[in-house]
Amino acid sequence: MSGLTARNQAGLSGLVAPKVDFQRITASADDGWTKPGDVSIIWIECYGGGGGGGTGDGVNGGGYGGGGAGAGAMSWACFSADALPSKLDIVIGAGGAGASAGTETNGSTGTDTNVNIPAGETDENKVILFAGGGGRGGGRNLGPGAGGGGGGTGSVGVNASGGTPGAGGTPTIQGSTVGDSLGGRGAAGPAVQGDTLAEAGFNAEYGGGGGATGANAKNLVGAAGGSSLYGGGAGASGGSSRSPAAGGVGGAWGSYAAGGGGVAGVVLGDSSGGPGGAGTSRDFGAGDGGGGGAGNDGTGTSGAGGDGGVPAGGGGGSGGSEVASDTGKGGDGGKGEVRIWAW
Repeated sequence: MSGLTARNQAGLSGLVAPKVDFQRITASADDGWTKPGDVSIIWIECYGGGGGGGTGDGVNGGGYGGGGAGAGAMSWACFSADALPSKLDIVIGAGGAGASAGTETNGSTGTDTNVNIPAGETDENKVILFAGGGGRGGGRNLGPGAGGGGGGTGSVGVNASGGTPGAGGTPTIQGSTVGDSLGGRGAAGPAVQGDTLAEAGFNAEYGGGGGATGANAKNLVGAAGGSSLYGGGAGASGGSSRSPAAGGVGGAWGSYAAGGGGVAGVVLGDSSGGPGGAGTSRDFGAGDGGGGGAGNDGTGTSGAGGDGGVPAGGGGGSGGSEVASDTGKGGDGGKGEVRIWAW
């Protein structure tokens, strides 16, 4: 077969194996991706931004921990290179900001990541891939540390409101209930709790994990954030104050069980609250959720929530305090990302 020049993926002797082009895109831009020459297949992954954690309550007698935030979803698609234009527009979802220290407020919702057909092309402005951001972690003005829902592959996570838990965005599977999720729907945050234990977030498949809920009672440990097999891990809730308690453990990527992510904040020797650990960031897969901060007894500030890992991890909630001005900051959500392989 003298003179053979065709490419062959096997890379056999005498043939030329194709080189895979990989681009990691972390900032929004029109024409943010350019198709390489001489490729046949395009594989795209999207990760939405994780939500920001809430701050704990500051009440003399026992403030509850802030709620953990939901995580961003993961979606993927494979295209024939000939079917796509020479360039694609990229929108990277922002991680939600954690609530400011001393404010007893909610964090911010993470925003979506998407890949679009540019103007002037057939199907211009068409969204060809989407991954929703995670719902925010709740603070005092949502009740006892309401957790946010995880992001879905069709819409962003739905924030908790009053006594209603945060839902996981769309799509909604027929007959499903709010809680653990399969397919592209994100997991839920639990219902707002009263004088009971804090409650862990639910888990998802491609959607983001659901944020944990704090408890409206003193001396209670924070709960773990929900996890996701392919999306981001959610934030944990903070521990309560008075006889201060530790925060919860953040949710993890690559898991369908709550916890396994950012470490819990612990009570320090002077009874102030230690911070929750940041979720692990990754160049493959998604980020883990941040751990919840520990509560305090009025000494110093309560522990801040840990930041969510990049991409898509939800921020942890801060611990509760005896004084409103001494509540720590909620953890920031991990921003989204787009990864594109071409060969």
